[in-house]
Amino acid sequence: MEDKLDQAMTALDEIIKKLQEKQSQLVEAEKLASIGKLAAGIAHEINNPLTSVLTFSNLMLEQCPPEDPRHDKLKLMARETDRARTIVRQLLNFGRESVIKPVEDQYQPAGARRSRSRWSPRRPSRESIFR
Repeated sequence: MEDKLDQAMTALDEIIKKLQEKQSQLVEAEKLASIGKLAAGIAHEINNPLTSVLTFSNLMLEQCPPEDPRHDKLKLMARETDRARTIVRQLLNFGRESVIKPVEDQYQPAGARRSRSRWSPRRPSRESIFR
């Protein structure tokens, strides 16, 4: 009887240790998801004015003859704005990698219903990104 109790206690200790590890992993995943959401929000706020600057600089570039001294400056403005948009795109990609979604729980008591309240990485839809 005492051996069975010791085995049960050992098994319980292992389960508690695994649970603590999973809880720690979940906390880290939630931190990364928060950072990803922040990065995506910042990226969207920066991307809107960059789009306007790039659009207007390209329109002005089309209307400006190559011999005009402003042509090179407009070209530089369009190129650097495009470079900034690339950086913003990288921020958005980081944000997408950090979004989490529910998945089924693999640790369920016998006869229990499957829950969809666990979290794992997923990519957001294009519609949710460009609202």
